[in-house]
Amino acid sequence: MELELIFYLIFGIIFILILYAMFKFILKTAKDIIINAVGGLVLFVAINFIFNMGMEYDPVNLLICILGGIPGAVCLIILSLLGVTL
Repeated sequence: MELELIFYLIFGIIFILILYAMFKFILKTAKDIIINAVGGLVLFVAINFIFNMGMEYDPVNLLICILGGIPGAVCLIILSLLGVTL
């Protein structure tokens, strides 16, 4: 009986540690994704405003900046310089 209780206690502690590690990883990853998305939007708006590139703020461009982050914004800027519009 005591052996079973010790087993459940050890299993519970290991389970809690695994849950803690998973939530810590998920929150860190979510934070990085949000920072990248905001950075992409800021870069897109700043470059468009400073250099007056004439890029539109339509849903497709904004979605690319949000999902792609800074690399997505850079791709949109390069495409705009090449004359390709989305």
